[in-house]
Amino acid sequence: MNKKIALRLVGACCLMTFGAGANASIVPTFQGSSAAAAGGFTFNYDAQLTTDQGLSTSAPSGNASYGSRFVIYDFAGYIAGSAFSTNNLFTAAAELVSTGLTKVPGEIDDSSLYNLVFTYTGADFRTIGGPYESFDLGTFGARSTFSNTVMSSFSGVGVKNTGVPVADGGTAGTAAFNQGSVLAPVAPIPEASTWAMLLIGFGGIGSTIRRRKRDAAKASLQLRAI
Repeated sequence: MNKKIALRLVGACCLMTFGAGANASIVPTFQGSSAAAAGGFTFNYDAQLTTDQGLSTSAPSGNASYGSRFVIYDFAGYIAGSAFSTNNLFTAAAELVSTGLTKVPGEIDDSSLYNLVFTYTGADFRTIGGPYESFDLGTFGARSTFSNTVMSSFSGVGVKNTGVPVADGGTAGTAAFNQGSVLAPVAPIPEASTWAMLLIGFGGIGSTIRRRKRDAAKASLQLRAI
């Protein structure tokens, strides 16, 4: 089994542990893809804010602070400028490397593939006094040149809203991190027949090169004989 696929299967199991428990923060779910008039395929994700989480542009964690956001990793075939959010309080962008987040154990952020990044820009939202009802943040996504999917991963940062407020020595109002698995586009793997045709083609090219070298060597010997 491909090592990266195996790691992603481990990630899918981790989602049961990290995505559904306390401090799950922002959880994106793949809703499907469709051909886009502008080219490529549009991938849509619904994002939910879990019951014990809020949103802020700056929440403390240790000696640092973190703004609420979520990242979908390794979005293969990303079409530049196509990331979008239906929630005007979130910006949508793409980057090759995402830092300051927790990842699914064993998952690797491929620096050759773009990550989708959705960042909260609004006022503090239900950062204390929880838990609340889960909250639908809207639809997020981007376009890809590929329509095939593979299990990838996501990371999120929210704000813990339950317990004693941080101002009173508690943890409510502090940054909370989560991670899990989600589908993302992937380049198609050629079928066995396609590989066979490619190998035949490469073999033919190699034979042609060798034949030309032999012909050139013969011509050189003939010239020397003259």
